[in-house]
Amino acid sequence: MGAALKTAAGLASELLERRSPAVARRLAPRERAVELTAAGLFLVVAGVMGAAADPEPVTTAALLVASYALVRRVRFPFGPGLIRPTQVVFVPMLFLTPAAAVPLLVTLGAVGGELPDLLRKRAHPERLAVVVADGWYAIPPAIVVALAGDPTLLVLCLALLAQFAGDLTASAAREWFGARITLGELLPVLALVYLIDATLAPIGFLAARASEVHDYAYLLAVAPAALLGLIAGERSQRIEHELELERAFRRSTRALDARAEDLRRQAGRLQSGDAPEDRARLEQILLATTVEALRADAGRLSEIGEDGRLHARMVIGEGGAALELAELALGAPQADALAIGVGHDHVLAVMRSAAPFSAVERDLLEHLAAQAAVTLENLRLEELMRRKEAELRTILEGVTDAIAAEDPDGRLVFANGAATRLLDGAATLGDALGVAPTLLPSRHVLAGAPAEPLVIKRERRWARVRASPVLEGTRTRLAISVIEDITEIKQAEESQRFLAEASRALASSLQLDRTLPEVTRLAARHFDGACVIELDGTQRFRAGTGMPSVLFPLHQGRMLLGGSVDHATGGELALRVGNAVENARLYRQREAIAHTLQQSLLPPELPKIPGLDVAALYRPAGEVNEVGGDFYDLFGTGRDEWFAVVGDVCGKGAEAAAVTALARYTIRAAVTRHRSPANVLRWLNAAMLRQQADRFVTLACVRIELADVVTVTVACGGHPAPRVLRSTGLVEELGAIGTVVGLLEAVAAEDRTTRLAPGDALVLYTDGLTEARAPHVMTPAQLDSAVAGARRLDARGIVEHLSAQVPDPLRDDLALLALKVQPLE
Repeated sequence: MGAALKTAAGLASELLERRSPAVARRLAPRERAVELTAAGLFLVVAGVMGAAADPEPVTTAALLVASYALVRRVRFPFGPGLIRPTQVVFVPMLFLTPAAAVPLLVTLGAVGGELPDLLRKRAHPERLAVVVADGWYAIPPAIVVALAGDPTLLVLCLALLAQFAGDLTASAAREWFGARITLGELLPVLALVYLIDATLAPIGFLAARASEVHDYAYLLAVAPAALLGLIAGERSQRIEHELELERAFRRSTRALDARAEDLRRQAGRLQSGDAPEDRARLEQILLATTVEALRADAGRLSEIGEDGRLHARMVIGEGGAALELAELALGAPQADALAIGVGHDHVLAVMRSAAPFSAVERDLLEHLAAQAAVTLENLRLEELMRRKEAELRTILEGVTDAIAAEDPDGRLVFANGAATRLLDGAATLGDALGVAPTLLPSRHVLAGAPAEPLVIKRERRWARVRASPVLEGTRTRLAISVIEDITEIKQAEESQRFLAEASRALASSLQLDRTLPEVTRLAARHFDGACVIELDGTQRFRAGTGMPSVLFPLHQGRMLLGGSVDHATGGELALRVGNAVENARLYRQREAIAHTLQQSLLPPELPKIPGLDVAALYRPAGEVNEVGGDFYDLFGTGRDEWFAVVGDVCGKGAEAAAVTALARYTIRAAVTRHRSPANVLRWLNAAMLRQQADRFVTLACVRIELADVVTVTVACGGHPAPRVLRSTGLVEELGAIGTVVGLLEAVAAEDRTTRLAPGDALVLYTDGLTEARAPHVMTPAQLDSAVAGARRLDARGIVEHLSAQVPDPLRDDLALLALKVQPLE
């Protein structure tokens, strides 16, 4: 223990020395040569740059140099090194003085900051070379600022990068040539420095910008550095206090070491249950060690009795009155005495008339009291263990599980009451359990091998046998076997397994004719009897043999079970079957509602247009009880003018249906004012934004003009462009995609017009066609090929041909609309 404390003290002292930047020692010859060279080169470069600088503002430069010197005096311990918050002054210096003069100003400030230590001989004059050489970090950012000009955040960031790069290069070279410190060893320390510099740089930058309005605002940047100085001073005092405490601990180490062997011998005697006076001997050793370590005149160890009063157990020296006062003021220092609690039931008091106890000695007393508490607690635990040993045997006899101990030869050396009843005269556990002895976990444990629990079924009861070793060194002395009755657990597992299978069957479909026959079969097998399910007063499903005798109510029906019925399992099954029946009913209702609503959003039938063959197709994706977002419409505004629309609303369900209805009826209203499909889309966009639809829609809007030649004009709002299928089999894209409708204030949409000759067709579609095999999306060439394959078909054949390109199940809704110009008769 003494060696460990000495090692810790040495490390602490070394760390404390490293923390102090003003070490009064000379540089090593190699260090001196490297630092003088680096300082000389720096002064040459800085002098050249300073000579080229414009005349600088003397007052600002002087104040900044003085501020830099003051801030450099702040040394804040951080990580493995010291941090000087000079960045809060360096950044204003870059932007408020001629940048070329900054390296020289930094050097003046750094030397000024070191002068107090030099004058008080706390630093060797050779350290000035190190201080000057440290200024290399100022040259790269000064060059960046001189070239950039205006003080902007970008310039600050570039200057910081240049500062870190230049400092890393200079420091790495100096440390390698001066002390053979590699870059890998240096980098973690510099990383912390750069992190702090990057954090403080914005403060200095803000001070520099503020100085554009208030002349001396940059001086405010010194305030954070002063705050860091106060914190650094407090930390240094705390570290000094901890080192003083450690030295006091070292003084007490000799006394503790001198008693260590005696303590171990006394502990050994206690464990073997020797004389009762050992407790008093231990208390005497602890008290004597404390008095000696604190150089006290007297000491007393007292015990708190059942009446709450202190009773002296051990006294050394004279000083009863002072010790009593200290015990009454437990923890509070008196004039010449001090008392502290030892554990929960002892008080340790010491007295010294020569001088009061210092804060360090009070801390040392707490340390010794804690050590005494541990020793006394160990003694108490030893006494407690002897009492508990007798209690444990009583407990084992009362355990309902059978517990038996076997020696390496397989002989039973202990069996509690439950194990004795299980054995019932049998010589071994294997005979009592009806299994081969080699299968028992205890045999594996005795052989030094891992043992898995053994599950045994005897008649209608289940048991689990586990074994663990009792080791003596590395040898297994005994094997403890625990035989646990797990009949209820196994029955619960079988019930849970059955209910899980029934739940999987019920979840496989919402069609009762598919799920309930399987559930009745599972129930009949599990309960070994009959299972009948009646719905709406009619027996619908039955499995098993015999007559069911236990009834469980269902939603709009009942379930009857026969055989070995467990009411808890049967009730849970009835609850799940009832929920499945109710879910199926609700599903059918939603399916009907969704179908009705979906049909209301599509034209009941397409109008007949003279000279055109029209057909549409809609296939919903996903659950049939959800309203899809794809739609189409075809309507006329006059005898010779018609409009066709295909759209895709984002999402599904009621909200999508509402947007679909809004889009359809708004378009029908818009065409009374606008003939341009693009303007119709803009009208719809404005209406959706006014209604705050919270969803967007993609559309293809087509105006069809019937005359001597059929003319179609298309505008798309974020929708795939329609295809024109010529009678020759050529496929053309018509329209530009544009932007979606209902999302942005302005919609990019434009009209594209073409003519359709007899036999030509116009095909409108949603992305359910092109993205049917996502993530593989149809290319334009593949889409054109699919459309071209329907050139000899009528409008109905075209949409059915394209629908056949989409495999089941659909990934997205599909809407198709085809208009084909009939040949001239």
